[in-house]
Amino acid sequence: IFPALALFPGGEVRIHTAQGSNQPTDLYWGRLSPAWSTGELVTLRDAAGTVVDTYVVPENSTSQP
Repeated sequence: IFPALALFPGGEVRIHTAQGSNQPTDLYWGRLSPAWSTGELVTLRDAAGTVVDTYVVPENSTSQP
C-alpha cells in the first residue's frame, strides 16, 4: 500500500488512512472512510511482518490515524 521507506532511529512518519499526496513525513492510504473504530488497535508491520509500532484509536477522534 505504501512506498518503500527507510526510517532511521528517532525518525518518524505519519500514516494517514485518508486521501492525500505522499510526502517525506506523511504517507496516505487513500481511503474514503475510516479504516478503524474508536479503541481499536492499529499495528504497523514491515515487509517481513515484524511489528514496527502500534496505535490505539482514541475516543472522540476526528482525524484518521
